[in-house]
Amino acid sequence: MADNVYVPGLGGKLITKEDDENTYKLRTLKDGSENLILKNYFSVDELIEIFNRYAEEFDRENVFYGDRYWYVIYELR
Repeated sequence: MADNVYVPGLGGKLITKEDDENTYKLRTLKDGSENLILKNYFSVDELIEIFNRYAEEFDRENVFYGDRYWYVIYELR
């Protein structure tokens, strides 16, 4: 599994909502329409916490966290 790392200024404006733990991105399409999409970003520790629930022997060695993206390698229990 893989996804983006948060990089300010890329992928649209980051939006937060009061009383909502999620974050969102405002994306503008070529036709000028704007769409608010759910887009949460995770730290290495958060990824370990999430995937450790479902994977065998999951720890920092299973996580690659780069400048632009992260990925994890795991085996389901």
